Amino acid sequence: VGERDHHAHLGRAHPARSRGFSQCGDRACTAGVGVAADARTAIEINANPARLDLDWRFLAYAQKKGVQIPINTDAHSVEELENMRYGLGIARKGGLTPADVLNALSAEDFLTALRK
Repeated sequence: VGERDHHAHLGRAHPARSRGFSQCGDRACTAGVGVAADARTAIEINANPARLDLDWRFLAYAQKKGVQIPINTDAHSVEELENMRYGLGIARKGGLTPADVLNALSAEDFLTALRK
């Protein structure tokens, strides 16, 4: 995973569109999580059921490496806000609690996390 990969894929939404993050091999995904950790970049769970980019099996590793994990509905309409349930399911399956999800924190804790 090179510098271009970090900026183009891990630092933005939808890493799976071009990297296949949900289907990448253990080595590539581990490397991607490592790049995100080194760059202090969050990796989102995209809750859109057509995407669900981040494989739940890498959530514990990402958390261990200090990568912050928000859940994004990828909503383009009010109705699509209901997609959050899919992101929550992935987070729970990966062993995350509300305290582990960046955008489930209190405003104060959220701002503190962003400063890390």
